[in-house]
Formats: sequence, structure tokens, C-alpha cells
Amino acid sequence: MPRFLEALAEAERFHGHLCPGLVIGVRMGLAALKLLESSRSKDEEIVAIVENDSCAVDGIQVVVGASLGKGNLLVEKYGKMAATFYSRKTGEAYRLLFTQEGGKKLFSVLSETGFFSQDECARRRSLEAIENISDDELFKIQKVTVMTPPQAQIRKSVACDECGELTMETLTLAVNGKLLCIPCATRKRYYEPAS
Repeated sequence: MPRFLEALAEAERFHGHLCPGLVIGVRMGLAALKLLESSRSKDEEIVAIVENDSCAVDGIQVVVGASLGKGNLLVEKYGKMAATFYSRKTGEAYRLLFTQEGGKKLFSVLSETGFFSQDECARRRSLEAIENISDDELFKIQKVTVMTPPQAQIRKSVACDECGELTMETLTLAVNGKLLCIPCATRKRYYEPAS
């Protein structure tokens, strides 16, 4: 299992910058691997179910080896700094919630040690101090039961009868005898073609 500072450096390269959310995600991922007595997921051995879409998720991805593309990173937008980690091997699952007390402790250490300054030595000392905060001081850790998340599957693509775009067959809707993609069926999409 990687040490905190090594894992954080890798997560920073992936994420693009160092921030408190990334620190939280890395610590959360490391705590989860320890609880599950596992190493980084090479395939889908560990499933991470995150409850927000913040910077912390990138830290979790890097440490745990979960990703949307592999199908072992699931997002439930509850707006909470929490994640559940499930081991397909053992069936065990743990939910980690970054607590209010954990936030006070983390931001107190970050502030007192100079993390928010431009002094690289102070920032390094901050990270070393964070490494020494126990998981129990940062997170409420709860063993939970989850419905076994399905493993990723390759799905057949079919052309939408209206727009002609290839769409995952399982995400098409039958409307008036036509097989339509969701944007064509609902008349809602996140984009509009430029004129």
C-alpha cells in the first residue's frame, strides 16, 4: 500500500493541482484499502461509490483504482464528502464520512503549518502533519451492506431512429414504435448545435 505522500504526489499529477479536497480523497482511499485489507484495484476488485463530484473523487480514483470507464466508480450525488468502498472478493463494504470534527482538525493543521502559503517547505510540513492524523479523527467509519454493484459490461450499440447516432441499446427508449436515444425521446439535451 502506498504511503500518503507518494499517493498524494501521484494524485496531484492526475488532478493537476494540490488542494484540501484532493488530500481528503487520498486519505479516504488509503483508509478504505486498509479496512478492506486490499491493494489498488487493477480491474474491478474494489468498487467506490462516491457521494459528490468534488476534487476528493480524483484522490479516491488514483489510490483505489476506481474509474468510470472500468465501471467501478459510481457517483451518487448526495452532496456529502463520503464514499463507500466495496470489495468484490470479500463482500465487505465500508462507508467513510469526512466529519465536521475531521474538517476542523484538517483545516486547523493546514492553517497552522502554512499549507495555504507559497512556502514549499511549509506546505511539505503540512502534508507530513496531515499524514499523522488518524483515520478516526478525520472520518466516521461504518461497516455497511450494499447491493452488489454489477460488473461493467460491453453493451450493443444501435442507431437512434431519429438522429441516427449510435446509442447503448440499454439506454434507448421505445416511443411510438421507434427506438430513440434519451435526448430524442425526451427532447432534452445538455447542448444545442451552434448555428
